[in-house]
Amino acid sequence: ALYWWRFAAGAGDPLAAHLLAAHHAAVGITPDARLWRAMARMLGFTRDRHLPQPVRAATDLAEGFAATVPWGSELSAFMTTSRLPRELVTR
Repeated sequence: ALYWWRFAAGAGDPLAAHLLAAHHAAVGITPDARLWRAMARMLGFTRDRHLPQPVRAATDLAEGFAATVPWGSELSAFMTTSRLPRELVTR
């Protein structure tokens, strides 16, 4: 991912520069994080414009998805139920 983020940031992509800044900050390379943060700002990075927004509040399974995939009945039931099976619930 770092290669492609550098490639995209070098081509002027503000989100890629922001992602490089976040990565370098997370791994502790402070000078590189500062450099990429400055680059992201110079390229016009803003949270409102560049960070992904959820398409919808709920994650619903596509209608008929589990029915069209050739899975066993257990997996089809798991994909279509709204609650986790008792065995998967942590106590």
